[in-house]
Amino acid sequence: VPTGSTHVVIPDTSSINNPVLDNNRTIESLRIEANGTIVGGGYTLTIDSKGDATTGTSENYAARIEGIISSASELNLNFTYSSGEAKVKLAPTSGSIHDVTFNKSGSDNHVFEGATSITGTLWVKDGNVVMMGNNDALSVAEDIRLGNSSDAGFLGHAGWSAAVDARSLDIVTAGSTFTSTGDVLTLDGELSDYVFNNDGVFVHNDGTVTITTAATTRIDGAGASGNQFYNLIINHASAVVQMYSDLIVANNLTITAGQLTTGVGGYGYSNLTVTGNTSLGAGAGAGGADEATLTCNTSTVSLGSTYSSDYGLYV
Repeated sequence: VPTGSTHVVIPDTSSINNPVLDNNRTIESLRIEANGTIVGGGYTLTIDSKGDATTGTSENYAARIEGIISSASELNLNFTYSSGEAKVKLAPTSGSIHDVTFNKSGSDNHVFEGATSITGTLWVKDGNVVMMGNNDALSVAEDIRLGNSSDAGFLGHAGWSAAVDARSLDIVTAGSTFTSTGDVLTLDGELSDYVFNNDGVFVHNDGTVTITTAATTRIDGAGASGNQFYNLIINHASAVVQMYSDLIVANNLTITAGQLTTGVGGYGYSNLTVTGNTSLGAGAGAGGADEATLTCNTSTVSLGSTYSSDYGLYV
């Protein structure tokens, strides 16, 4: 694979050798056409520009991947272009992209085009990343991370209404913002003991956060104005979700299975506020409430009363 000031286009490689990435490299833009294959070798391509009029269908794209990522090894991408908006289309017909990092200054966006799936971590260390369409889903097998050191990362947009899933959400720095989907954000694991860790801004966008972590894990940073959850669902029999700061749920809290506890002895307890209804168990008449637990400890717990017949708590 060429390096330096080069726009890389990988054509149909059905009858020629597949290009092999032999080290970490820097290029200007990347296009992989249908039936074109790259062997990533576990290395990282840093992309510091975007296609221009000479690159055909990759014009204005930092990366346009519509071919094949060899399943023999991983490919990582690092985007550093900072001189205007650039599109990113990660739609391989076979194989997948592992880690994707954005590390750029300036306010211009990198724009994910179409549904995007990543097998590693999505880390917006610096800069803005949005989805092109309101219904473009995002699937991240590992973690979504925003910000790094003194830099701020931004992900999402107000009209976003597609499914999003990741192992955990880590908003690293105070200036970073995650504008969540108006649909469902599913978190199914943890990073350094946290399934949700917010040191910046979380905008709920009237959406739902569903935690399905099959372990004891923590949530922190969802208790201040402008940072609360809208709907929160905990749904795994082995989940023990510990609050490490005050928690506000602006609409409904549902513990279908598992446990939410307001803290852990020795670390202090936090306060819980639910504006709408709180539901424990599988739902009306379905039983299973014994699989769902809300542990209040010595915390102040305020439950709303907007559920059926004005019951704030439904078991």
